[in-house]
Amino acid sequence: MNEDNIHSKTHVVAYLKFPELEADPDNSEILQKLNGIYSVVVNTLNHRRGYGNTSFGGQPYGEDTLSILVFSNNFIIAEELYGDESTQVEIISRVFEIVSIIQAAAKEKYQWSLWGYIGFSQFYISEKNKRDEFGFVWGNILPIVALREKAPEKYPGVSIDPDIHSFLDKVDVELGVIARYVDFVTEDSIFLKSDVDISINEIEGELPKLEMGKYIVAYLDMLGTVERMTNDSGDESLNAIYHLYLETFSHQKAFEDTRNKIPAAYRNPVMKANMKDLVGDPEIDAPKIKILSDNILFAVKASTDQEDNMQCLLRLIAFVSHFQTFALLYYGWLLRGGVTIGDLYIDDVFAWGPAIVRSISLEEKTAKNPRVIVDTPVSEFYSEFIRDSCTNLFPILILIRQDVDDAYFVSYQDIITDGAQYSSGEIQTITLKYQQALITLLREYRDNESVRKKVEWAIKYHNQISKERGCKISISAELIENIMGEIR
Repeated sequence: MNEDNIHSKTHVVAYLKFPELEADPDNSEILQKLNGIYSVVVNTLNHRRGYGNTSFGGQPYGEDTLSILVFSNNFIIAEELYGDESTQVEIISRVFEIVSIIQAAAKEKYQWSLWGYIGFSQFYISEKNKRDEFGFVWGNILPIVALREKAPEKYPGVSIDPDIHSFLDKVDVELGVIARYVDFVTEDSIFLKSDVDISINEIEGELPKLEMGKYIVAYLDMLGTVERMTNDSGDESLNAIYHLYLETFSHQKAFEDTRNKIPAAYRNPVMKANMKDLVGDPEIDAPKIKILSDNILFAVKASTDQEDNMQCLLRLIAFVSHFQTFALLYYGWLLRGGVTIGDLYIDDVFAWGPAIVRSISLEEKTAKNPRVIVDTPVSEFYSEFIRDSCTNLFPILILIRQDVDDAYFVSYQDIITDGAQYSSGEIQTITLKYQQALITLLREYRDNESVRKKVEWAIKYHNQISKERGCKISISAELIENIMGEIR
């Protein structure tokens, strides 16, 4: 067993969202209201343990095993399921209570309805203050919830997985959790009661105003990982994503260290004298990272200085390029996503803002193929910057290309052709690995038309890069035809 591996544990997990918020994603007041609901939960639980009110960010309920996170307009509540049966009943009851508080607060204060799902799940959440950790949340319940959201019949309210109800029905003889919290709505659906008596007027406390900042944001979605996550035995996909991040971080650091040694001849005289490179300036914040199962959010604080802002953009683009590269080469994963600039608030609990909504929209509605779309304001800034002041910039700038439909996208295969980090022989070897990975994917999905078309787009992109490099490691039409005709 790899000592560096991480491990999921059984949790009770609630995944919640507020349908009304989807119609008004740019309303900054929503962030304050979500923080108000979060504060109500924290202070209610802490009051019941005698802690009194806490400021934003307090540890709810004083339990290290309990986590509450807000990603865009979604609440995620998770508590590890441990101990004997009576302890497990108390844990389930506590999660029910938290959801009931959120439901009551949303309804009473803001007239919001709540949709959600509570179930058992193998779950992992990164530890705070651990040296190599980042905002990583993984659980096989999350793709299940995503599929339930797309179901044609979606009842309002928070449904409870039948396995939880069966467990309570069998072992709960003292706390009366079913009687207190559970309400049957249909023969095949179990819902949390929406009329639990919870007073929230005296416990909200004073809330600091959460201020969004301007960020350059990338949102990525790993294609075809739902089935792997749902059937993840031995935490294979969990550790694949974890090590994918560590590999990306390691190469990004080496990439930046190398580029800080760029010869002066490659630097643009228009750029300010103390600018070491477009990537790697220690004064530019490293990307903030949130990984929610197969959804990845990278964010870099934007600058008011145009040149510094280009550094921020290219640092983020380089990070995305490394991530896409290793996802394909190591695990055969193709990614789709969007890069934009906009308002965002991000910390240990919250990741919220119009920038997330826009980047997700680019992924879902514009990308279509396995590419990371660069939003129009970002591509225009990029183009204007090159035209006006950076005609001699180091070739890192080819990390953004324009596709045949005029959309700009992250050209991840160009991360290895900047001339500063890789020799010509290494470039040839890595290009061959790209080719082999795509051939493997084509064979795997040749009978799945939807996925195959995405692989075919990736092959066309690879062939274009291979042609430009002059290394003749393309995937020919004849080879594709032969693969399609192979007998299984």
